[in-house]
Amino acid sequence: MTLDLEKIEWFQAAARESRPVLLYGMGNGAEKILEICRREGIRVAGLFASDEFVRGQQFAGFQVKSYGLVCREYPEAMILVAFGSADPVVLARIAAMEQTHTVLVPDLALFGEDRRILSFGDELEQAYELYEPDSRAVYVNLLNYKITGKLSYLRAATSPKAEAYALLKLHGDEVYVDAGAYDGDTIREFLAYLPKTAGGRAGYRRIIAIEPESRNFRKLQDWAESSGLVNLELLKVALFDDEAELPFNDKIGRGAYLTAQGRQMVPARRLDDLIREPVTLLKMDVEGVEKEALEGCRRILQQDKPRLIVSAYHRSGDIVTLPRVIKALNPDYRIALRQHPSIPAWDTNLYAW
Repeated sequence: MTLDLEKIEWFQAAARESRPVLLYGMGNGAEKILEICRREGIRVAGLFASDEFVRGQQFAGFQVKSYGLVCREYPEAMILVAFGSADPVVLARIAAMEQTHTVLVPDLALFGEDRRILSFGDELEQAYELYEPDSRAVYVNLLNYKITGKLSYLRAATSPKAEAYALLKLHGDEVYVDAGAYDGDTIREFLAYLPKTAGGRAGYRRIIAIEPESRNFRKLQDWAESSGLVNLELLKVALFDDEAELPFNDKIGRGAYLTAQGRQMVPARRLDDLIREPVTLLKMDVEGVEKEALEGCRRILQQDKPRLIVSAYHRSGDIVTLPRVIKALNPDYRIALRQHPSIPAWDTNLYAW
């Protein structure tokens, strides 16, 4: 089959724009977009932030303006959104901007090269065939969103998380491995979707929570102690495809990740070497090393075939490359793709069973 994909990429549309082009937001995303704009000859007329963040400051040589001022000065501008959020208030604010402005949300890699999705060529169609039929429209919409930055495509791909969990058919005897457990938020999510016992509690057999970053691990410990959960084991280790000591950055929060420039050394292990009991559900949100982490649990995927929740948004082509990794490890997996509410596409998951 031939994918029906857009041909005009977001930066090409911005370069052709006769109206002023403005950036909404500050930080790493804005720096990346400004660099692309310089490379593509796109003149950025100004930069603004949400009103509550405007303090008369400058960013990248621009005076940071309020949205109200932008509306008065540039009533017909093209806006490039340069940050990410899943906050319903922020998403509603951006939707309101679309009523008066052309709004694009460039999809930038959180880690590694910002590779254009069209550069994957034939791999795009090969990945399409690896997804379950009901995921293929999601995949095409996400590809078109990554090409154009148009929110109409992203919204068409989006569905609530409850729908995705329904695919996994959770039961009361789960052995759940949460890789990238952060402060326990995805354990709480898992418990919320579990069937309840007669006493109203979520039933499971065991939970193994894995978090390598020191400050995040302390948060996880604090939550675990206060939660009263039983059969909960915490492991301070990074998942990888080999045994090593690897450098971790010192960023606070969920965005901590493995990097050659990191100042915090953490032990990295194969999941195959850490767990011997059968695993029924495995979640991986490991900040850009999902491929290596999956390859480090080859035995578990082949022997136990746990249902999988794998983040697929950290690197530019994750929705193209990660299904192939899973199928290579165990060709019997069926793979679904789901996008949950966020901008850009930063809550994209593979669900496999």
